[in-house]
Amino acid sequence: MREIPMFVLVGPSASGKSTVAQMLVEQLGMKRAVTTTTRKRRRGEPVDAYHFVSKESFGVDDMAESQEYAGNYYGLSKAEADGSNLVILEPKGAVALRSYCGARRCYVIGIQVSRKAQAERMVMRGDSAKVINERIACDAVAFQDFERICDTVCSADTVEELCAIIKEYINERTLTQ
Repeated sequence: MREIPMFVLVGPSASGKSTVAQMLVEQLGMKRAVTTTTRKRRRGEPVDAYHFVSKESFGVDDMAESQEYAGNYYGLSKAEADGSNLVILEPKGAVALRSYCGARRCYVIGIQVSRKAQAERMVMRGDSAKVINERIACDAVAFQDFERICDTVCSADTVEELCAIIKEYINERTLTQ
């Protein structure tokens, strides 16, 4: 039986990862893994964007990858990893997931975004200036040289263009499996 490859979107805050992932689900029928977090849900954020749990109920042993970011835990459960082919992760999570996947192909797609575009998008989603500055500062460290762990790196002026580039990449990888 042929293993379906896993595609991992990696990019700084507000780089368009969630929007692109939703387009890939709608346009290619991909199954997106829902990650788990202990952070509070953002204003206007869908309830099903993450599995929101308390720090006490976050089970590290049940995770294919997990990490702490900005005082909260994030992780991808083994069950979600095994039952999906698309996920959004931080660079460290992508490296850990590759190890977990073993023989299953795992492609990491990096998404670049300018700090200016990041800030503008965060303002549009309602983040405060304090939160924006903190996220960009954290991202400067977490995403330093993240391109080195990626199989491909994309950037575009719009998420539609970005999605088209990524769809082409996914189609090429899926057809050659």
